[in-house]
Amino acid sequence: MQDTTTNNYYAHDVLYVLDTVTIDSQYRFTITKKIRNFFPVQPGDIFALFEHTKANTLIMKLQRENLIAGAWEIRVIP
Repeated sequence: MQDTTTNNYYAHDVLYVLDTVTIDSQYRFTITKKIRNFFPVQPGDIFALFEHTKANTLIMKLQRENLIAGAWEIRVIP
């Protein structure tokens, strides 16, 4: 995934990749209709989940082909 924000985080060692998920052609990623409005997934999309250690957040990015189709930041409450 190409993203200048993500690349800046890597340079400062605060953003770590936790996992990636690829949506297959059978669309085996089950979500509700309400969630689908926020996470508009299609077959072939890739979700990447990052942990931002200094801000105590999770960052989820949706990659479609070679573009970032969406990004969400989730604040972790201890």
